[in-house]
Amino acid sequence: MLIVLSGPPAAGKTSVGEELAKRFPRSVFFSLDTIRHFVKSGYAEPWRDEAAEQLRLSESIAAEMIKRQTEAGYVVIIDGIFLDDQLKKFKSQFHDVHGFVLLPSLETVIRRDRERPADQREPERSQILHRDFSRATFTDFRVLDSTEQSLAETVDAIHRGITSSP
Repeated sequence: MLIVLSGPPAAGKTSVGEELAKRFPRSVFFSLDTIRHFVKSGYAEPWRDEAAEQLRLSESIAAEMIKRQTEAGYVVIIDGIFLDDQLKKFKSQFHDVHGFVLLPSLETVIRRDRERPADQREPERSQILHRDFSRATFTDFRVLDSTEQSLAETVDAIHRGITSSP
């Protein structure tokens, strides 16, 4: 099984992914950002044109990791900034794929971003991506407004969504 968590920065993807992984006897959780940050010299911010090659390479590495880990019997949870086209690609490569967009209110995203360590804050980018996610139409992802939910409630909602899927 592959679970894909998406949403703007500070939506709670990493916190939810780490907690959700604990619900399965064998699981792996990682962020696409972890792979992108392997680049130490020549790194390009993901929204810059020159980052396209690095993003493709990171997604290819992630797909290989997912393949190996699911074949070994692990539930894999990945977080990142993914849209429907990327989830469709995952669904074409793997079976039993579930996608969730975490989309709390803009005020919640701003507050969470302020609570991050200084080197991880992205106030402007968080707001731009929140706007983009709010305007997007998702056909393959399930969108969760986690504004009023605790971390445990959001994890419960996702876990229920997976276990009740056809």
